[in-house]
Amino acid sequence: MNSTELKRNIESIFFILLYGFIFVYILLRAVYSPVIHDEAETFFIYIQSGNFIPPNAYLDANNHLLNSFLSYLSWEIFGTSLLALRLPNVLAAIVYLLFVFKISMLLKNKTTKWFYQISMLCVHFLIEFFSYSRGYGLSMALLLASIYYLFQFNRLQHIRHIIYSVLFISGAFLANLSLVNTFVLFHLLLGIVVITNYKKFETKAFLLALTTQLIVGLTSFLYLTNYILTLRSNGSLYYGSDESLWSVTLVSLSKVLFTSSPHIFSYILSVSIVLVVVLSLIKLYKNSTGSSDNWTALFFPVLFFGNILMSYIISKVLDVNLPEDRAALYFVPLLIGSIAFIGDQQNGAVKYFKYLMFAPFALVIFHFFSTLSINFSSYTPHFRIPQEFYDYIEIENKKRDIPLVAEAYREHRTEWYFN
Repeated sequence: MNSTELKRNIESIFFILLYGFIFVYILLRAVYSPVIHDEAETFFIYIQSGNFIPPNAYLDANNHLLNSFLSYLSWEIFGTSLLALRLPNVLAAIVYLLFVFKISMLLKNKTTKWFYQISMLCVHFLIEFFSYSRGYGLSMALLLASIYYLFQFNRLQHIRHIIYSVLFISGAFLANLSLVNTFVLFHLLLGIVVITNYKKFETKAFLLALTTQLIVGLTSFLYLTNYILTLRSNGSLYYGSDESLWSVTLVSLSKVLFTSSPHIFSYILSVSIVLVVVLSLIKLYKNSTGSSDNWTALFFPVLFFGNILMSYIISKVLDVNLPEDRAALYFVPLLIGSIAFIGDQQNGAVKYFKYLMFAPFALVIFHFFSTLSINFSSYTPHFRIPQEFYDYIEIENKKRDIPLVAEAYREHRTEWYFN
């Protein structure tokens, strides 16, 4: 075995172990991490009642439609347990891990592949949602799948790829209504790819591609957008605020991505975003002048910066809150993807800018390993109650003639009900 083969084998073993470790970690967290109030609310309002399909369901942004449906099925099959409610998201982690790997294989540079995979696997705030009965982790898995098949469709022009991409992005939107802007931008990109490649299709295949996008995509958009507007008119789109993208979105994400020093991290992250902007514009210029024709490198940046622009416009025009922490989670994989694919295009001395762009995620990776715990949650950690405390209260309650009374803050009382 020569040195090249040895390095390749070591690399393969490392990533097999890393992917395996992440999945086992997600599974253990699903078993042992305490219930969070949003899960409990979802269970009592939507899953236990089986009434989660709009317009008949209780109007609230807590209802992540696809998650409610899958958790309901799991609860019906496996019974009342926290793991049963979380199982669909644990299984969605397999999809997420698979498409992190598949997307990394689209990159040319080995270092970029490493950075991309480790960054995507070691964002604790993202990974931990695969251990909860919420739609955020589920939607990230489906979003990555849809983006991968967009790349594949652009490369191979197979009709099945457009069908997969449309189904996956619709599922992601159904799991997380915060992806409404991403959904629109994705279909815009997909439409451009279909139209620019129409000469490579037979007429029937071209019409089938457009029909799939229009029927599935447009139907999903109209149905879910109507639901979003109904939530808005009911005052149920309450999460986030209208202050500014910096204070609401970027700072709130910094607080959960690197809890040790979020203020400093927000500035480092801003530098990374500025570099992506500059290098994306250079890439766009090269493509437009014919010195480069790799438009796929701009897929992630279009989705990332398009989301920023649309979030700002919608906030101002429709008076909708800007996304905050978990509602803005989609910005994380889109930024990592933007850094990876733009960085992968750089040659000469400029290629070292990708290390600067990945710098904030080096801190995120450090944060991931420094906060490993099957009980810790970066999702409102100050509200989490360990299972041992519930057990203690139950034991103490049995010793008394008069039941103990527990006071809980607002919706966090449902955590007590569930336990």
